[in-house]
Amino acid sequence: MPVMTRRQPSFLSLVYSSINESVMPVVLSVGILGNLLLVFTFMLTPLRASALCHYLTAVAVSDFIYLLSSLAVWITSRGINLQNTMGVCQITMFSLMLFGFLKTWYLFAAHAERLVVHFGSTRALKWCTTFRTKCIIIAIFVFSLVGYSHHMWIYIVIEWNGISSCLLMPESRKHMAELGKVEVIFALFLPMLLIVMIDFALFVRMAIKGSKHFFRPDNCHKTKDFSQSPSTRSGDSIPPPPEFDISRERTRATVLVVVTGLIFLGIILPSSIYRAKQYFKSLAMPSLKDRDIMMLAELIVNFNSVYKIFLYPMILKSFRRGLIYFFRHGFCEKKIEEPHQETSV
Repeated sequence: MPVMTRRQPSFLSLVYSSINESVMPVVLSVGILGNLLLVFTFMLTPLRASALCHYLTAVAVSDFIYLLSSLAVWITSRGINLQNTMGVCQITMFSLMLFGFLKTWYLFAAHAERLVVHFGSTRALKWCTTFRTKCIIIAIFVFSLVGYSHHMWIYIVIEWNGISSCLLMPESRKHMAELGKVEVIFALFLPMLLIVMIDFALFVRMAIKGSKHFFRPDNCHKTKDFSQSPSTRSGDSIPPPPEFDISRERTRATVLVVVTGLIFLGIILPSSIYRAKQYFKSLAMPSLKDRDIMMLAELIVNFNSVYKIFLYPMILKSFRRGLIYFFRHGFCEKKIEEPHQETSV
């Protein structure tokens, strides 16, 4: 009678286990606290007068909820049945899918705002306002909420040999295999393609102006009227004090969005390729090597929601000032006298 031998763990599975056990608790904790700090800094300081900051806040909120859901999955993998309970199972999977989609499209919206600022200065005064930005953010959220609502009822907690697991309903697997193709296209590859195109256009635009202007603050140009800058005009609010005015760092703000987009593409591309391979190549079970690569790639995706708290202060001086302002005044915002009132566009 042949003796069953246990499969030796591969190098990729060992790397996955090491990262999941030692690195992920730190990554998830830093990411959750960092994104919460981003939201407070953008919304409880004068930075909130910038339309771009609202998009970055929407990305931070999506990252925050996505990491909370990932934390629930990680806690469950440690032997605590948090996700493997009815209610938590559905909410966790729904949140992972919904806010994974939202953070991608909100990042694209930030790219689109930068594109309008650099290529459509006359339209930017009309479209790059805080009011229109909030409307776009809400519209994307409502559309996504409707599109992903089915994830609330296709997952169920199944018990087998005394072990509970949050799994896809057997009767829904065939339909989700077809729907997964649509989700891969619209949640991953379409926004990725658009972000690449916008990044290329913005890079060419900045290169034409000359590399010497890449990191020069826009306030070096004394004749520029910052009160008319499309990056901060809101049409319904008072402009921020000069030290919190992102329009004085228009090029830096664009560099920030472009760098964020490139990092996003680099981190999420491997996972997207293997997910597309899973849905489009065949419905057969993936090989052990593909499964190990997919698990490791999905784990690395979490890093995409963590680094921004370190990147933003490195590039934007106004964000550094906003961060200091928040730590000084906390949730009780100090009234700052504005040098002038802004009139509607």
